[in-house]
Amino acid sequence: MRETAFGVRWAALYNAAIAEACKPEATVDSVLETAKRFVQYRAEGGSLYALYDTIEMEVGRALELAEKHTDAMALRDEFYEHYEGGGYFNYGMSQANEIVSKGLAVFAISKGDPKEAILTSVNFGRDTDCLAAISAGLAGALSGSDGIPEEWIAQVDEATRKDPYTNNRRTIEETANGLVRAFVARRERLAEYVELMGEGTEASG
Repeated sequence: MRETAFGVRWAALYNAAIAEACKPEATVDSVLETAKRFVQYRAEGGSLYALYDTIEMEVGRALELAEKHTDAMALRDEFYEHYEGGGYFNYGMSQANEIVSKGLAVFAISKGDPKEAILTSVNFGRDTDCLAAISAGLAGALSGSDGIPEEWIAQVDEATRKDPYTNNRRTIEETANGLVRAFVARRERLAEYVELMGEGTEASG
């Protein structure tokens, strides 16, 4: 239960950063500031568990390292002084606190460039696919996909089409368009509910 709540808090932090990145006026700094504002989201202050609540510490350390370094591999090496046996409590596997905090740092050092975020992530070691999803997800939301080589996209689409174990053979573009349609439909339904509840209030008044 605690691990689930912990994961939900990291997801909320990341989702808030994604929402900020989608704004037309967003910048790398505004995305990172949004993430920092959500480090205490649903924190259990005053409880025994609060003594082990490391979200603010992990994010703070990650962003300090990103400010300190201009070379991504030097950033990686300093991260792993902690995550590969240093002060990390469970270095045998990657968890949300490691991946999201490192993803924010890679996003920062890549200056919001999706291609650079992907390249940095896949050369970072440990959970590279999740790290690339976090860092490049933020960068793509901020900057768009124009900087990603077309051959990369074509290769992923082809691999997905041939994968006998996947349950989704849609292309990246088809998946993105489907998600947008689903979001717009849900927003329209919510707007209808709000309007309906407003009409009910007027009638009772």
